Amino acid sequence: DPAFDAAVEQADQLSTAGFGYIYSSRNVTLTAEEKEAKKVAFVEALDALDQAIGESGGPFRLGTEFSGVDAIMVPFLERWRYQLPITMGDDMNILPGRSHLQAWFDAMDSYAPYSDRVAGDEYSWTA
Repeated sequence: DPAFDAAVEQADQLSTAGFGYIYSSRNVTLTAEEKEAKKVAFVEALDALDQAIGESGGPFRLGTEFSGVDAIMVPFLERWRYQLPITMGDDMNILPGRSHLQAWFDAMDSYAPYSDRVAGDEYSWTA
């Protein structure tokens, strides 16, 4: 399915951009400009995901039904939701201004196979 393949590719790009930004803060060989470029790439990838969820009709990545793409994305998005404001500063909250991503989290949090079995919570990610 081309839509699924494109969504998986986007998830891979988001993961790469996100972890590239997160680990750039520890990389003493990068200049401030290079670190800022990684942050910008990450923010742009988050914005692209928010837009793609909206274009799909949401609340899940490919529309109204949970798919494998959601399962791929949830481990890193869940972690980033809780940990980035603590580890990277308050300006790295991934949700403000991204209503479709917020709706995705709301849908994930109400999706029983996820929320009742494997979902983390703020305490688990921040304690």
